[in-house]
Amino acid sequence: MLFMRNLSLGAGLVVRQLLFLTLMVFMGAAAYVGVVHLRDLTVVTSPVSPTQALAVLSLAHDAANSLAIELAIGTVFSALLILCVSVPTMNATISAPIKLIARQMGDLANGDTEIDVHETDRTDEIGDISRALAVLRDAVRANNMLTAEIKARDDREERLRREAAIREKVEHYSVDLSAAAAKLGDMTRRMAA
Repeated sequence: MLFMRNLSLGAGLVVRQLLFLTLMVFMGAAAYVGVVHLRDLTVVTSPVSPTQALAVLSLAHDAANSLAIELAIGTVFSALLILCVSVPTMNATISAPIKLIARQMGDLANGDTEIDVHETDRTDEIGDISRALAVLRDAVRANNMLTAEIKARDDREERLRREAAIREKVEHYSVDLSAAAAKLGDMTRRMAA
């Protein structure tokens, strides 16, 4: 299975298909050998007496039944072998990693930049997708940091504008208060005079 993880998805599927083709060729060869054996039995029956022919026909019938049972068992065994090997292998090498990457993409889309991207060491398409997701995660992290810095800068600038506006108002009121105090002092002197 580790060998299959280093192949591209297409190459992995081709290797699996070649293995299954080999199994099917083996079953076909076994069937061919059985049929040749039956053919040889029928050739033997040609020049024999009727009693010997019945015995040979009985042997041919038994050989045909045996071949039919062997082919049925071989077919069931091959189907089970294909299911027992192919399904878990496809799940472990293709389906589960894609589901994991899809979940991680959803988490990243929801703002979780702390995801730990797996399968980046693979050399197939899933590895390419995982590495691209890791780059995307890092870019989102950098973007979030820049956004936070810009927001902090904007907040500082807004605070400085408010402070400047307050200072301007204080200075304006200070000038008005000084002028009012000067007028009051002037009035007080006049009254005293």
